[in-house]
Amino acid sequence: MKKSVSLFLGVLSVVFVQAQSPTAAEYRNSGQRMIAYQTLPDEQKETVQGRFIQQVWSPGEVRFRKTDKVMQVPLIFDVYSNQLYYLQNGIIMEFVEPVREFRMQLNMEKDSVTFVFRCTYPDIDKNTGETFYEVITDGRFQLLRCKAK
Repeated sequence: MKKSVSLFLGVLSVVFVQAQSPTAAEYRNSGQRMIAYQTLPDEQKETVQGRFIQQVWSPGEVRFRKTDKVMQVPLIFDVYSNQLYYLQNGIIMEFVEPVREFRMQLNMEKDSVTFVFRCTYPDIDKNTGETFYEVITDGRFQLLRCKAK
């Protein structure tokens, strides 16, 4: 008796599962299209690290720790090594004065995105007060993201 009930439930579950999954013929007849990619579609997302690898300079604004001076120059930032560079008269330069915050504007197709990076946060593990964190703002909340190695 128990075997016949379990066999009946097993057959019923197989029939139920097969009834739920549509076949390829049903997809063709329903007008829905399934697209199978040979490779994944390219997502052309601009990133700060991608711009560093391609050596593409972005308009930027730099604020320093000890002064209220603001400098507007083309910037490039290596996210992993935590190095910020600027371009002056065709020469790649590093900052001598400690940087507190910088903003980079990345232009994408018909839109632009501004990335904000700050340092002077407390030391955590291998990160020091000179480690730059990307500041992600959502309303009144600010989150910090760090990719430095």
